Amino acid sequence: MGERVLSWAADAVLLCHAAVAGFAVLVPVGAMAGWRWARDRRVGGVQLLLMAAVAGLAAAGRPCPLTVWEGALRRAAGEVPSGAGLVERGLEALLYWDLPAAAFTVLYLFWAGLSALLFALLSPPGRRRVES
Repeated sequence: MGERVLSWAADAVLLCHAAVAGFAVLVPVGAMAGWRWARDRRVGGVQLLLMAAVAGLAAAGRPCPLTVWEGALRRAAGEVPSGAGLVERGLEALLYWDLPAAAFTVLYLFWAGLSALLFALLSPPGRRRVES
């Protein structure tokens, strides 16, 4: 596979990572803001599972698979994983903060707990099936 294709693949993984992170943040914020779609039990459930996985990985000291995948693609393309273009640098600045790993673990556990609390408090009850 050519270096250019690998670089584009790494960019695609970075964009997916940004979308996942945005979803993880936007659902609880939207639920607090009263956005109907963000209070949907299915949306909240997916976000809650996502945050449980992220917090679990962080607590276990494991990196995010998307970060690992992007880095591997960049190295395969002959790039340094942190070397980036303008848009990419902006996305990386949003995703990759220069903090100790323990700070991320605390942040992820907090966000997962907040997500669970908001899911319990703000999601409408599930629909019950009417038996005939």
